[in-house]
Amino acid sequence: MCHCAALLGKDGMMTDRYVLDKSVRTNDAVRASYNELTAKTFGFTFEEWYRQGFWTDKNVPYALRDGTKVISNVSVNPMDILWNGEMRRYVQLGTVMTDPEYRGRGLARILISEILKDWRDRCDAMFLFANDSVLDFYPRFGFIRESTYQFRRPVIPNPGGMRRLNMECGADRELLRSCYLKSNPFSQLTVVNNFELLMFYSISFMKNCIFYLKKFDAVIIAEYEDTVMTCYDIFCDPHQELDAILSAAAKEDTAFADLGFSPVSVGTCVPTEEKGDTLFLLKGKENIWKGRQLTFPHLFHT
Repeated sequence: MCHCAALLGKDGMMTDRYVLDKSVRTNDAVRASYNELTAKTFGFTFEEWYRQGFWTDKNVPYALRDGTKVISNVSVNPMDILWNGEMRRYVQLGTVMTDPEYRGRGLARILISEILKDWRDRCDAMFLFANDSVLDFYPRFGFIRESTYQFRRPVIPNPGGMRRLNMECGADRELLRSCYLKSNPFSQLTVVNNFELLMFYSISFMKNCIFYLKKFDAVIIAEYEDTVMTCYDIFCDPHQELDAILSAAAKEDTAFADLGFSPVSVGTCVPTEEKGDTLFLLKGKENIWKGRQLTFPHLFHT
């Protein structure tokens, strides 16, 4: 779906007409330009994700084009969220970028306004994660800032029986899928029905961090640095025990596990201090973060 978007310059006068394109994924030339801009902005592309069939309508770029050149984008990611046993429909905004040559023309403002028009009444909540350079930008659209938390648990290592899954192996991918469908029983807040987004990370940044624990029939996604294991997510049956899985996945020198999700049993937590990852939620919609110690599952950030 495409249409022309009238844009105002800094002086409020009409300056250009660009094409607003909501069908980037299905147009080879436009998708190539989109990938060029993501590479320039973030250092990666979505092409492999697309070629492997995981880029679906659960990720919808709202892109402005100058001809076939993508010059600005904000993507819409509809998500099914399980919270307190109830299903919610959330929308996460991501891949916010503008080509340096076209900045200062109000392009992101046009895109977010269009997204709000299309999606505000079609979701229970809308949110995004912003970098430090735009913390004053999103409140102009009614987004409010919320705190997130980092959760840490002590670990007594008891390693054994863990193997790395090979994301180029069909059987290992299917094993990851079957465990993902069981969800994360230790998390207060889970993203369901979105194996596609998990695979974005699993075939790229996290491809060497996915492990299977046969004893627990569980998949754990984790990285290790010094005495800390960062456990991004765990997928398994609900009768398993979190601490037992963490111990089995630990290395001999692991002392702590930092969790990339909000555990049911909170334990030790501190406000997130990582810069460039500030949570904003649209005012007037559901806000489960208010007054609670929560984080959004790290592997489902967009």
